[in-house]
Amino acid sequence: MTLEELQQRRSERWEQLLAAARMDAKPATALVRRAGLAAWQALPGIALGSLHSLAAGGISPQRLQEELEALLTAKELFELQLWPAPIYTSRELLPVIYVWAGPSPHASRQRSPLAGQIETELLQHDALTTAELRRKLGFARTSEAAIEKACHELARMLRVTRIGSQQGGARWQNLRRACPGVNTETAGISRTTALSELLLPIFEQWQAATAEEQERLLQPRAPAHVLRSVLNGLELGRRLRPISIAGTPGWEWVEEEVKDEDQAAMN
Repeated sequence: MTLEELQQRRSERWEQLLAAARMDAKPATALVRRAGLAAWQALPGIALGSLHSLAAGGISPQRLQEELEALLTAKELFELQLWPAPIYTSRELLPVIYVWAGPSPHASRQRSPLAGQIETELLQHDALTTAELRRKLGFARTSEAAIEKACHELARMLRVTRIGSQQGGARWQNLRRACPGVNTETAGISRTTALSELLLPIFEQWQAATAEEQERLLQPRAPAHVLRSVLNGLELGRRLRPISIAGTPGWEWVEEEVKDEDQAAMN
């Protein structure tokens, strides 16, 4: 497969996802649920589709931004701070992501003192804006910029999440409280199983990807040897197959009908 062929396949697949999402009453939610992960706008070096592309179908960027904030507030979508820019996922996929990339046993020791104070406040309250956090922690000892920085620090650890905005300020909540599925749906799931479940919708969006593209999205939380093991398992399960992409080793998504045809041929 050439790079041009890969880009064409991805473009066609993303247009299919967009067309289906635009028919939904909540196009952003529908798109993220089908895509697994989506950025707001295209990110350099990370091959994910963007929510902003919905605007090409007649939905204004302002309406999209308002819908996105409303969906974060309603906790239908969640904002992930694991990459250089926010990436969005669905409530259904977040528990899997939490197992794959969630807090380490040593996370409490790794956070800054201010982040620790903020986490304590968010464990005691349902949700707080940046301004409310500053008021509780003391105007003289903090600034809104410092609190925002500490909240993003906790968000990168998947300990808190931004649930929209209120009066122009970010509103934060403990992640496990914001998404109860993180508590109830993750028991017994290993990190390799979680990574496998995360890769399936991403590969369906990608159609195919080189090892380098996968590593840019998933490392350092998925070391190369763990990623290879998961990919090998998906190949054995006939969900992916190895291919060459412009002379570089890669993996290709296997459509359900193709798998059925292959199985029939074997029988």
